[in-house]
Amino acid sequence: MALRAGRVRLDHLQLYAPSIEAGLAHLRDTLDVELDLPHMPVPTGDADPVHCLGLSLGGGSRLDIVTPAEARSRGLDPGHFAARLATGAFLGHWTLRLERPALLPQLADDYPRRLDPVGTGRLGSGECLLGRRADGAWPRWRGAGDGIVPTVVQQRSGTPPVAHACGLTLRALRGAHPAVEVINEQLRWLGADAVITVEATLLDPELSADIETPHGLRTLR
Repeated sequence: MALRAGRVRLDHLQLYAPSIEAGLAHLRDTLDVELDLPHMPVPTGDADPVHCLGLSLGGGSRLDIVTPAEARSRGLDPGHFAARLATGAFLGHWTLRLERPALLPQLADDYPRRLDPVGTGRLGSGECLLGRRADGAWPRWRGAGDGIVPTVVQQRSGTPPVAHACGLTLRALRGAHPAVEVINEQLRWLGADAVITVEATLLDPELSADIETPHGLRTLR
């Protein structure tokens, strides 16, 4: 049994950066937009404001700038992407929101090969449930993932994070991966193949987002 597409939607993209300032600089250079840090709210509840910042992408989704400290608070081990982070900020991962009445812990128990064990975290003013691997890596299916297979999250209490509106709208989410058939198999099972398009590549896996800005369409990597 696969998750039904109607039960899931894009929650947020994750831009990994050594610092919030480095992440904002990457967005300014890539998207050609001005972002005023001092007036931006922190959307992640109790998170330290120097570790995470969220920007609205429209349609209830957002882009989070995630530092190594914030990654650790989300159950990720930054060592898995330290080499890439050493070269600068990059779009590395995304999350899929599971809507009720489906319950993430029950689905993870029913399909342990498909879904990671569920832990708790902070999301906005309340608590969330999310898949977490014991090794702190991104989700995988049959050995392939590399940030393109999403983490599944579900709001447990409170309200979702409030992201800063800055004139950005996500138009398309794309991935490229050498094991494209394996990746797409898991995306179809999750009902996420309507959210992201993944194509084959002979190069390293890559996640990219086409974003409409006040100056036109730009691609974030």
